[in-house]
Amino acid sequence: MSLNEYVFPEDARTIARDIAKEFRACPSHWTQGVAARSRCGYAAEASSPRAVCWCLKGAIDLRLHDGIPDQFRRQLAVYRAFDLVLGYPLPPAHMKDYAALHFTTWNDQRGRTVEEVIALCDKVASFP
Repeated sequence: MSLNEYVFPEDARTIARDIAKEFRACPSHWTQGVAARSRCGYAAEASSPRAVCWCLKGAIDLRLHDGIPDQFRRQLAVYRAFDLVLGYPLPPAHMKDYAALHFTTWNDQRGRTVEEVIALCDKVASFP
């Protein structure tokens, strides 16, 4: 993975486009407070077959699931890309295995709307 891919991977653009498309088509697929929810509103793992809606991190994790090559590093890079678009700095180079996940707090902020989440995904998808 190149330095540029480490800072802003193509995975982030592709995933952001996919999440925006899904949430536009079905806004009820977005949630807050947990990675995912079942039809009854109970917390679920993002990859659970019971899951019917996802927070932003859950939606990312669903697309970067266990078993894909270099999953951990790819997840970190995508998480950092979302934080970067929100205006948070990248972690120092010596913290290469760290992601602050500011976007999760942003997603769960009281009053946040699915339209704002879609707009963030659009920004990530079109980041230079």
